Amino acid sequence: MIRKTIGQGESSAITRTSTSQSISGLGATPETKSEVIFLDFSPEGLPQPEGFISIGDHISERERDPDRKAVLAKARQELAAELYPDDISISAMRLQKGWSQQHLAEVMGTSQPQVARIESGRLDPQLSTIRKLVDAFDSDIDTICRALENTK
Repeated sequence: MIRKTIGQGESSAITRTSTSQSISGLGATPETKSEVIFLDFSPEGLPQPEGFISIGDHISERERDPDRKAVLAKARQELAAELYPDDISISAMRLQKGWSQQHLAEVMGTSQPQVARIESGRLDPQLSTIRKLVDAFDSDIDTICRALENTK
C-alpha cells in the first residue's frame, strides 16, 4: 500500500471498493471484495424547505435596520468580552469590532466561508490575506500573526 500525504485543503480520492483478506494460516489467503457505500452528509446543494431562509440571509435582513444592526454589533462585542477576555484571535478581533463574518469578508474583499476557514485555523493564509486582515482591522502584521497563531 502506498501512503500519500495530502496538503491542507486537499481531499483524498473517494473509495469505491474494498478488499478484505483473512489471515488464516500459511497457505493462500482468500480475498473477498465488497462494494463501499458512500454517504454524503454535506448540506451544500440540498434544497431549502419552502418558507425557510438561511441564517446568513436572516441576519443580513435584520442588519438593514440601523437600530437592529447596532444591537447585533453590541451583542457581538459583549460576546467577545465573554468568550475572549484575554485572548487575541481573528474571531476575537472581529467580534470586538461588532462585525459578522460576512462584514469582515466584505471589508477584505473575500467570502464568508474564507473568513470562517481563517478563524477556525483550517487555512494557513498567504501574505496577501494577512495584509487584507491588517487593513481590515487597521492593525499591524505582528498583531495579526499572533491572532492567527492563537487559532491553531
